[in-house]
Formats: sequence, C-alpha cells, structure tokens
Amino acid sequence: MKYELAKEKLKQIAKELKDEKYLNSPNLGVLNGISGIALFLFHYYKYSGDEYYSDLGKKYIVEIIDRINNGYSFPTYCSGIAGAAWTIEYLNEYNFIQFSSDENFNEIDEFLAENMNSCMKKGQFDFLHCSIGYGYYFLKRYNLTNSKRLKQKYLNYIHDLIDGLSAFSFKSQNGIYWINTFEGFPKNSVDTGFAHGMSGIISFLTNVLSYNIKSPKALKMLDLATNFLLTARNDQLDSAYPKNIYINLIDPHLAEASRMAWCYGDLGIASAFMNASRFIKGQDLLKESERIMIKCCSRRSLLETGVVDSGLCHGSLGIAVIYKSFYDITSNKNFSQASNYWLNDGLMKGSFPDGLGGFKKYDYNKYINEVNLLDGIAGIGLGIISLISDTELNWKQSMMI
Repeated sequence: MKYELAKEKLKQIAKELKDEKYLNSPNLGVLNGISGIALFLFHYYKYSGDEYYSDLGKKYIVEIIDRINNGYSFPTYCSGIAGAAWTIEYLNEYNFIQFSSDENFNEIDEFLAENMNSCMKKGQFDFLHCSIGYGYYFLKRYNLTNSKRLKQKYLNYIHDLIDGLSAFSFKSQNGIYWINTFEGFPKNSVDTGFAHGMSGIISFLTNVLSYNIKSPKALKMLDLATNFLLTARNDQLDSAYPKNIYINLIDPHLAEASRMAWCYGDLGIASAFMNASRFIKGQDLLKESERIMIKCCSRRSLLETGVVDSGLCHGSLGIAVIYKSFYDITSNKNFSQASNYWLNDGLMKGSFPDGLGGFKKYDYNKYINEVNLLDGIAGIGLGIISLISDTELNWKQSMMI
C-alpha cells in the first residue's frame, strides 16, 4: 500500500472540499449531492480531529434543511430529499449531529411515500432513483425513531413496498425476478446489478430482515430471488455473472460479461449474497460470494474490469473498499492483497494536473471534475479514510453494503 501517497491525496481532497462554493451545488442527495460531501466532512473530522470539518459539515446540514423548507422538491435517494434525509438520520445515529427527525420529517415522509408509490405503480424498483431508495430511507427511520406511532407508520410503508415487489415479480422455474422498466435499460431483461437491479433488491430485502421486521413474504422473496440469480452464473464469461439476463435468450454464449464494480457486476452480486447469507442458504451462499470475489482477484486489465477512474461507483476505490469488507469478514489474505492493489491503482489514477486532488471522473469519452460521493472526490476520500485508518466502514451504508 502506498500509505504516504494515500495520506497526501486525502489531505488534498479535504483541502479542496474546504471550499464553501460546493454548498451551492444543485443536488441534495447522498450519492450525487451535497449530503454526500457532508458525510465526508464529518468522517474527515473523525479521522483528523480537526473541528473545522465538523463545523463545515453542519453548515451543509443547515443548507439542506433550508433548501427543503424553501421548496426544494427533487425526491430521489441518489440526488434528492430521500438521500439527504437518510444522511441526517445517519449523522444522528453516529452522534455527529443532533436533529429531531420525529418532529421535523412528517411532511417529508408523506412526500417521499407518494413518490415511492408512484414508482411502484410503474414497476420501478431502482435503488438510486426509484422505490427501493425511498424504502431504504424508511428503514432507517423505522430503526431509529423512538415513537411507536411513527415506527408503525414506517412499518406500513415498508410492507407496502414489499407488497409492490411481490406484485411485480415474475416467476420462473428457478425463482423470481424483476424486469427493469426504468427508461434507458434493455427491454425484457433482468438487471443483475446493485444500483438498478436484482442485487439491490436482494440487499434491500436483507436489510428489512436485519431490522427484525417480521415478513415471511420478504424472506420468501429473498430466497427465490437469490435462487434465480444463482442459476445465472456463467463460467464461460470473464465475470462470474452476466450484466443482464435476457429472458428469451436461448444461447448462453450471447450473455454479456459484466464490469467489475459496485453498481454493475460481480462485486455487487457478491456483496448481496454475503449479506443475504445471514438469513438464507447460510454457508453455501457465503461460499459462493467468496468464490465470486476470488475469481475477481485475477481480473486486472482494463478489458477484464472496465475500470477507468478512481470513484466508488465503478472505479478503483470502490473495488478496494468492497475487498476490504470481505477481508474483514473472512480474513482471506487474497482479499487484503486485492484491496491494496486497487487502492494503489486508484491513487495512481489521481494524477490529473487540473483534477480535484488529482482525480477526475470518466464521463462519456472524457474526464471531468466531480465532487460527489458516488464517483467523485467525496467518495474517494471516504474510501481512503477507511483503507488507511482504523475507522469503521459505517458510511458504506449509504451504498447499502
């Protein structure tokens, strides 16, 4: 591990995010908005002990609340109110701030529930932009509220989403699946990925059960959805699982290998299986998640991985963080070595003279500066903190892993 380089890059990121101009960024969400920057600032304060970053993080929270009170209305988890509200809950939970959500979030809850229901009616269960993202916020509120009345309200929202998932699921001889109806995705296909597809749904159902919510329907769907995805394993590909499963595809040779990333591909699938193994299939599913990660250890080239930048979503630091998580659970040294490799790779990619801390995001055939958590320097900074210090990886909850 290039430890000194990592520390220097982290300092450069923190210095860049000191600039209060980013308070004016248009989005509020945790993955693609200013609440993700706030998440970095609070964790950098915990890492460095510099209270300036905690104070600046609180300015971001005030900005978020002011904008919502003044009519900001973009709803999603990735870029909007659901993600911002989730962040406030997270910061409350880990004692970075004090905020009375029970008293202040009632109107937000109703607004987000309406948007969740609107997505469900269209069969849209995307984590970043649709109903799973709203449900993930409601899970956090369900877990943290001290009000029995509010806990029941959130439980009702969660059961509504579980019912919606059940109603829009398709049955096959191998289990159940969901067709991605979100605009821009292939028709009649099952997205296996985490950000928009099956892995994200599996992880959401796992989170429902992890909060001790009694839902036989959620447990059954978790089992059947995992069965379906397990049968899609294709050892003829560079990846363990394909990017999409085309329902009418007869020849498995036509399946498309997936990139190596959180958003799409084997790492998100392995993470979903690892989490689900606490509730279904036990050691068998745990071993499958490890097999996937072992196979990924040998994937290093651009052609094999599709890795072209350093961000969390589909870049080197995201891979390093996931491998670190697997090492912490399994103590498999292969995973520690892979985590170090991808951290070093991500640091070396941060060499743009006009980049933010040297980093840029690859965006449709060009490199651009980006500050957000998903694929910008806030996320890269969080990843570095977790990889070079003893800081727990709690912030990973923002990505549902």
